[in-house]
Amino acid sequence: MWNLIQQFNVHYMRYRKLHAFKEEKLTKLQQEHEKILDCIVLSQKDKIEDLVYHHIRADINSLYLKENFMDYIKKPLD
Repeated sequence: MWNLIQQFNVHYMRYRKLHAFKEEKLTKLQQEHEKILDCIVLSQKDKIEDLVYHHIRADINSLYLKENFMDYIKKPLD
C-alpha cells in the first residue's frame, strides 16, 4: 500500500512543480490559500470544500499544462 501511495505522490509532486513555473500561477496559488484560510478563520465551512477542490484539481486540465508538459504526465486509460 505504501508503494502505491508513493507512486501517486510522485505524479502529484511532478504536477505541482511543473505547474508552478509561471509567476502568475504562484500569485494565484497564494490568493487561493488566503481564501481558504479566511474561510477557516470565519468558520465558513460551506465554502471550504469547493475552494479546496478547485485549488487541488481545477488546473490539472489547463491549456498551459497540456501545451507545455503533456510528455511528463501519464494519461489516464479510457
